[in-house]
Amino acid sequence: MKKIITVEDIWRRFNNKYFAIVLASREARKIARDIREDRLKTDEKPTMLALKKLINGEIKYRTIKRRVKILHDFEVTYESDSGDIR
Repeated sequence: MKKIITVEDIWRRFNNKYFAIVLASREARKIARDIREDRLKTDEKPTMLALKKLINGEIKYRTIKRRVKILHDFEVTYESDSGDIR
């Protein structure tokens, strides 16, 4: 009997379900590539295998803080109809 993976299963391990799905999709692509290149033999679909690995904590990952460059405030000057610069 096949186990059904629910969103609740994912929420138990991850606070952010979108992050979890991105993680699983990347793992599924890796699994599909391994199957195509004969490095992995399985009867399961890559997505199901990746979701199972996700739920069981078998996918290794690390998060990297991104640097965001913040533009400083700047002043815009323009000329009005009266010719004054503001």
